[in-house]
Amino acid sequence: PAATWPPRPAATPAAPAAEPPGSAGVPAGGGCAGPLPGFGTGARAGPSEDTRAGAPTGGKEPQDAKTKHGTRKVPPPDPGTASDSAEFVALMKAFRSFHGKPTLRAMAKVCSRHPRIDRPYSYGAFSTIGKNGKLPKRELVCAYIAGCGGSDAEIDQWIEAHKRLSLDQADP
Repeated sequence: PAATWPPRPAATPAAPAAEPPGSAGVPAGGGCAGPLPGFGTGARAGPSEDTRAGAPTGGKEPQDAKTKHGTRKVPPPDPGTASDSAEFVALMKAFRSFHGKPTLRAMAKVCSRHPRIDRPYSYGAFSTIGKNGKLPKRELVCAYIAGCGGSDAEIDQWIEAHKRLSLDQADP
């Protein structure tokens, strides 16, 4: 019978198929006795894909970071570690990457439906964050974090860090 890769359990016995020309004497499965340990389906993988057994497939999970040897749990960026506005903005961008790097348009749609956001923000407003070297407005930070898919607790954490930095910048 013609071999499929990966092998599937046979539900009902099928009639033997005729051997393709040039395959005489080659065992089913192309000459392999079965899958080799540590290898996936045999499909070609791109340079960043991991085809090992047990490796994650598809879907972006915000708490997982891909490494050379699989995935590991990584905490979200902590805004409390920012010492100035540039670091704060860099952490905001890292938070967006942590949540799968949604497009600015998608973030604008998500934050417009969020109950804690008072008014809708455009993707253009998000694109200006960090351009002038200043700390973004508190409402924009809240909308950005909500647009990334941040929880209420995460939004509160970012607001507290923003308050601390804005007070630090006000004191010479």
